[in-house]
Amino acid sequence: MPDLGQGPGSPPAAALAEPGTVGGPAAPAPDGPVLAGTPVGTGIVSEGFEVVRDAGRLLLAHWPPLVLLALIGVVVREPLLAAAAVASRTSAVLSQLVLALAPFAQVLTIVGMLLVLRRREPDGPADRQRALRSLLTGTAAVLVPFLVIYEYYGTLREDVVALGIGLVEDLDVFGGDDVTARLPAATSAAVLATVAVALLARFVLGRLVTRTPGERHALRSALRLAAGYCEVVW
Repeated sequence: MPDLGQGPGSPPAAALAEPGTVGGPAAPAPDGPVLAGTPVGTGIVSEGFEVVRDAGRLLLAHWPPLVLLALIGVVVREPLLAAAAVASRTSAVLSQLVLALAPFAQVLTIVGMLLVLRRREPDGPADRQRALRSLLTGTAAVLVPFLVIYEYYGTLREDVVALGIGLVEDLDVFGGDDVTARLPAATSAAVLATVAVALLARFVLGRLVTRTPGERHALRSALRLAAGYCEVVW
């Protein structure tokens, strides 16, 4: 019996049906592979486990130098604070310049630990020189953000308090003036002059970095490191 709803040029009924229904065309396949029975978010969880696994593998492979650098970062802080207390016998500003080395040493050890995790087996002196350049460049690049975090978490205040305790102990042993006489006033001429010199040195060193040829990596890294120390000072 002829189909009264279809003319010679009408499309077949199957083409008019909804995709995926009985008698209609097949539904288009979704983009990308679909794993049957895989819950949503399993890929994110598995990637998280991979990150933890890779971190554990790196720690297991490099734990001796990591522990050594961490100990250096902890141990070197006390001699620097003691040196700052001794330097205060000569000049309060000199004491602050030595105190500025404490966060500087901390960021050096942290960047060194990150480079240890990244490094491969060294092939010779060229690799060691490249590692030293990476240490200097990396330290100069992250020093300012590190100082912000260092001050935000109160570590810089702890350094100042530890210096005050060291001054009291130094006075008890060797005698001398009171503690306040060996601490610089924030608005004293010496402090303001030190800040001005540090800012000027930071500007000059920055200009020298931009004018130093790119192939002189060691010199550029050293200049960046010196500029970073000027940032710490002011």
